[in-house]
Amino acid sequence: EKGFVPKPSDVIAEMDVTQEIEHITPHGFGRVTRPTKAYNRQLFVDEDIQPYTTYYYKVAARDDSGQIGPCSRETSTTTKVGIIRILGETGFHDSSEVTIKNTNNNDWEMRYTTDGTLPTKNSALYDGPFFVYDDANITASLFMPGSDVGTGTAQCDFKKINDYDISYSIKYDEKWKSTGDVALIDNFRGDVTVGDRWQGFEVNDMDVTIDLKKSMDVESVTVGCLQLPSSWIFLPNYIEVFTSGDGENFEPAGRIETIKEWQRLDSKKVDMRIAFPKTNCRYIRVFAKNIKYNPEWHYFSGGEAWLFVDEIIIN
Repeated sequence: EKGFVPKPSDVIAEMDVTQEIEHITPHGFGRVTRPTKAYNRQLFVDEDIQPYTTYYYKVAARDDSGQIGPCSRETSTTTKVGIIRILGETGFHDSSEVTIKNTNNNDWEMRYTTDGTLPTKNSALYDGPFFVYDDANITASLFMPGSDVGTGTAQCDFKKINDYDISYSIKYDEKWKSTGDVALIDNFRGDVTVGDRWQGFEVNDMDVTIDLKKSMDVESVTVGCLQLPSSWIFLPNYIEVFTSGDGENFEPAGRIETIKEWQRLDSKKVDMRIAFPKTNCRYIRVFAKNIKYNPEWHYFSGGEAWLFVDEIIIN
């Protein structure tokens, strides 16, 4: 209630400001350990709140003996509806189990479609996990009792990936793993921002081998790369492609080098295509050379650079 007088029983959370925590920068290239009290903002998650309700809060300091100081000025917030979460393997070979979660503290109906259209009261009612076997654009909404209009809508693409296997000689960084081992063959593309469709390699090169499962004619390989110097992400120095019929003996097929001037561009998404004479093969090795460290002109010269790749396309 507005203007409430706090009582000890009203305490909903406590924070020890003498603790030290490790702060990791958004792109994972900087780590700092410092006391909690060095921060001017902290996040508190109240799991009991209801949608479309106004809540009032006050903050006070408490010393080691338990004495509580004066309360802060009252602050308030009016809640809205949290966005639904759609979970599952977005890139799959045969099928993917889809789970839809209500992030709100209520039991409102969740309805969904599989073709990307906005759900209505007549759309499928979510009553538990289900499977998709082909490409699907799952869109889900919450329906408040008595309402015909959905809210908290979320959307997620599910795609059947190429029937290939991929192995890594050099593993991607766990901070930027995208969808894991299938990320580079799952048909999902990133955009000109740092997002979860990009797979990252910090300092390390990318070295992968793709098993096409059968011999076929191949005449080009395209590697999707990101250039974003502000986030320490640069195009590779070069990319090399090798082909093999048995997975043991590889022959060089082609190589492409980047234009050095591109390193100074603020942002650029590039599909680097390596074309070569039509070759019958089953295995394709793709090697991309990380620049390793930020260039001398960079404001963090010498910092460990990233290589970001979203897809390897074989034609």
